[in-house]
Amino acid sequence: MYSTQTKAYTEIKKAQLRDRLAKEKNCSFTYSQDFVSQTVSVVDAERLKQVLEEEAKALNMTKRGFVYPPPRKKEDYAVHPSKPSQSRIDILSEEWVENEMHPENVKRVFDFKPGQKDFNTVPSNGKMIFGGSHAPKFTKEYQSHLIGDMKTLPRGKIVDDKNPEFFNSVHGGETEEGLFEEQQAERKKAEEEWLAKVCVDSLDFLVGGFVQKDKPDQLSRREDILKGKAQKTSLKIVRNAKLPSGKRVPLRAAPYSIFSKEEFEDPKDFTEDLRPNDATTYLATNEQGEGEDFFRYIHHHTGKPKSQTFVAKTKIKPLTDSERYSDARW
Repeated sequence: MYSTQTKAYTEIKKAQLRDRLAKEKNCSFTYSQDFVSQTVSVVDAERLKQVLEEEAKALNMTKRGFVYPPPRKKEDYAVHPSKPSQSRIDILSEEWVENEMHPENVKRVFDFKPGQKDFNTVPSNGKMIFGGSHAPKFTKEYQSHLIGDMKTLPRGKIVDDKNPEFFNSVHGGETEEGLFEEQQAERKKAEEEWLAKVCVDSLDFLVGGFVQKDKPDQLSRREDILKGKAQKTSLKIVRNAKLPSGKRVPLRAAPYSIFSKEEFEDPKDFTEDLRPNDATTYLATNEQGEGEDFFRYIHHHTGKPKSQTFVAKTKIKPLTDSERYSDARW
């Protein structure tokens, strides 16, 4: 019963027999001369399958393991990381032909009016740099053959020639105090101009002829519960409360920060994120066999006996003409 195990005695003897018979050439061995199925196989099928699996697995593995990114070659260290490909180098080495694909001029043509000039980006004085007051100066003239030199700059170092007028403020005040005073004067002038345009006697908006509304203002919530001096003894004690050390701790009105500073937004409707109703997923069914949703509303008469829920529905008989107009009834 243990003959199928690898280290069983029978399997070991079979392996020794296969090794001895495999040395004999040009012959075969069998247990029966009449049946081919009794031929002794000199090949271990299970061992051969295991060897093939190990060889296939070895094809996907290396001796030193998986290394990423792989190490570069020595000649790759001297190559610039932004070096273009060989095909791009070949294209750049070709002679440039202006408008090779478009021989004709494809630019837009502008019709200028008499005396009108075309727009250009050159400053008015021809030497001013956009955003600065004058062009920078260097210690020597520009030399193109020094481009890429690690020791010498093509134009040398820049001359530290600062323009004192460059960092001046474009506003009227030269200092921060003068600028603040100028802003205050402009604000006061705008207020005076606005008041000069007012054509009404009062700036208050009167509702029904009264400035104070029937309902209290929202800002009145920060006021204390009392206005003026307290008359009740208990409130006087609270107003004049002191710590054991003798320090007074009077009540203070709530700050304006108790009000929300942001604009009010309607709350989001929670039903927008709910899963839509699908009648095919309902477990309950009605009398017609159709899917029925969960019954969320239970009537208050549910589960009570009929004697407690019985309601008489006797119809009222209409009055006759004699009962309606005769005095005998009353």
